[in-house]
Amino acid sequence: MALPVFSEKYNLCGKIDIYHGKEKLLVERKKKITEIYDGYRYQLYAQYYCMLEMGYEVESLAFHSLSDNNRIPVELPDDNKRMEFESVIDKIQRYDLETEFTANQNKCEKCVYSSLCDYSKAVANA
Repeated sequence: MALPVFSEKYNLCGKIDIYHGKEKLLVERKKKITEIYDGYRYQLYAQYYCMLEMGYEVESLAFHSLSDNNRIPVELPDDNKRMEFESVIDKIQRYDLETEFTANQNKCEKCVYSSLCDYSKAVANA
């Protein structure tokens, strides 16, 4: 649990939630999962690629919804999913803070960090 992971290839670091060594299963926990968002998958893929680069064997992936104790299996990324992931990582790493930004109000309303975000507060007061 809480194993620090990193990837030189993708310039990423973080911590995993749970790795079941015997099963070679990587699990990402969320409070309540009602939908698997792309960001959830990218987070799990990032952890997966970090672990592979660090020499761990990972044969399966899953999310675990804590509120209803539900485990949701996730397929290992194929070449298309890897390329999609790499494209997102590239966009994140090339992001320029001076670039014009238009937030998606629907995402802001559901964001767990909305109470910390100035944009979200401005939208709510508009």
